[in-house]
Amino acid sequence: MFREDMWGCKWCFNGDRFKFGRSKLEDIEAKEETYKVTQDFIKRFETINDSVICRDLLGCDISSIEGMNYAEKNDLFKVRCPQFVEDSSKILETIL
Repeated sequence: MFREDMWGCKWCFNGDRFKFGRSKLEDIEAKEETYKVTQDFIKRFETINDSVICRDLLGCDISSIEGMNYAEKNDLFKVRCPQFVEDSSKILETIL
C-alpha cells in the first residue's frame, strides 16, 4: 500500500515516527504506538477523502505516461493536491 499512497501522507507518516518512533531496536512499545498513530491518520484521511491512494484521489494513474499527461492537462497537482496536503497537515496537528 505505501508504494501508492499520496506523498503528503508519506510525509505525515514520517512526522509521527519522529514523535512516536522507537530510538532503540528493542523498543517494541514505541513501534506499536507508531503503527497505531499511522493507522489513525489513515482512517481520518480516508474519512475526508475516501482514500490515501494517489490514483483514487486524482482519478488517474500518474505512474503511467497517459495518467501523468491527464493530471498535468487538468491541473490536478495544482487543483487537488494542495487540499490533500492541507488535510494531512490538519490531521497531523491533532495527532502530534
